[in-house]
Amino acid sequence: MNEASITLANAEPYKTLDREPQLATVLENTTIAILTFDADTHLSYANPAGRKLFDDYEARVGHKLPTDSGSETLQQLLDKTRHSQASLTGEVVWSDKRIFSAEISPVQADSYVVTLYDVSRFKELENLKKEFIATAVHDLRNPVASIMGFSHLIKQAGSLTDTQQEFVEHIQNAAENMRELVQNMLNLTKIDLDAESRHDKLDLTRVLCEIADELRPQAEAKRQLLTIADTAPNSSVQGDALQLRQTLRNLIENALKYTPDGGTITLSLQHEAGTVQIKVKDTGYGIPASDLPRIFDRFYRVRNNGHDDIEGDGLGLAIVKSIIERHQGKIDVQSEPDKGSCFTVSLPCAYTGELLTALLKQEQETAQV
Repeated sequence: MNEASITLANAEPYKTLDREPQLATVLENTTIAILTFDADTHLSYANPAGRKLFDDYEARVGHKLPTDSGSETLQQLLDKTRHSQASLTGEVVWSDKRIFSAEISPVQADSYVVTLYDVSRFKELENLKKEFIATAVHDLRNPVASIMGFSHLIKQAGSLTDTQQEFVEHIQNAAENMRELVQNMLNLTKIDLDAESRHDKLDLTRVLCEIADELRPQAEAKRQLLTIADTAPNSSVQGDALQLRQTLRNLIENALKYTPDGGTITLSLQHEAGTVQIKVKDTGYGIPASDLPRIFDRFYRVRNNGHDDIEGDGLGLAIVKSIIERHQGKIDVQSEPDKGSCFTVSLPCAYTGELLTALLKQEQETAQV
């Protein structure tokens, strides 16, 4: 609960704000919009910054927020807070296109306080940065492709000495690493810029089996056992098929890469509490406890596990997390050095998302009658 929530919780009731000079001064002069709602999410109070959000604030008091741009998103967050009775945060785009970071907290037993921070300027700068990176990464693709192409042509131009052959292989390896880095950065910028993606119903059991079949030759080359332990029926989710395939492929490829020859990679898929849970478990090198909090950070790589020679750019897990969160899921990891790792991806079942949307819509329609 934020400071504004605590302050309002201590002011009982809100209508007696004139008896609390210090509180009134803070609320009257802050540039943060502060709103309070009753148990049925009807607007009950707004400070001056909050009133500026409405064309006719007085007409809004005692009513739910209108179902127009921005207000509808905030109303949905309020409904979720009321059902969960837990503080929630989210992003709200208001009808005038301003972007707010919203925090909603239950106060006492029958009211909610909302704080809205205007982050429009920060979002604009962030988008400019992302667009710049996207342009730079896109322009890097052609020179990298040229290096890879001409390095292959060198071998066809005539016989090479052993030293020349070694140099060409170094060029090709470096170019391939650069190509992978550029492609991963491009994938991240597409996600960051909210590039258009499909949201179809996808059977994760089938996808998991297909990817396992694709990668099994890599496992066999290292004498590894890649197996699917068990799967659950009706394991459908709503999402972008290409992105979710990329997520599972990245996790399984990582398990293959960081598991020594003769190791085991076990895949499983089960249902739990309205989610589909995919586990990728390996008997690999493991991750030190000190590195676990940062392994999903961009460009972060574990450096103290004695296997620094394994190639990587530190973007694979960042891409995985971005895609999972974009699909309203979460990813967890359990790991211990020299004993292996287990990555668990949780995604809402397709029917769960559809049911929640239908219930919220029905409740809103009932409240308007």
